[in-house]
Amino acid sequence: METTHLPRIDFKDNFTVTNHIDSLSDIAKSIFGTGPKWIVQLLKLRNKIVGPLGLKTGEAPDLTKDLKVGSTLGLFKVFQISDEQIIMGEDDNHLNFRVQISNKGTAENNIHVTTTVEINNWLGKIYFTFIRPIHPIVVKSLLKNVDKPKVVSA
Repeated sequence: METTHLPRIDFKDNFTVTNHIDSLSDIAKSIFGTGPKWIVQLLKLRNKIVGPLGLKTGEAPDLTKDLKVGSTLGLFKVFQISDEQIIMGEDDNHLNFRVQISNKGTAENNIHVTTTVEINNWLGKIYFTFIRPIHPIVVKSLLKNVDKPKVVSA
């Protein structure tokens, strides 16, 4: 059953970035719609490895579509969208994750990007063992599409 928030959180991180111009929808598209070549190649490799294991793989994001509840941005399904936050993520057999992009309205670091993960089984534990160390590097790199990121907590 898909829910906006995860019932149990096994991992959480939070990054902030300043962007006082774009809508949250445009910010989400900037973060997850394009990325450095090394991230694109890493995701292609990930899909080749985990696809045969039955894990979900994503399509290239369609940046021409409007984000709305139920739509997708690559692997990310939109669960909730408002002027203050967008919650995206995916539920899979190995783990569930959510990415919350929120506008806290603070002058210096107004956009918060929070990732939460719920690990479902042994495959999720193994998978996340490899993902966890590179996750902050990937997120910081993707946030450069919006502005210069400033880490609050990781």
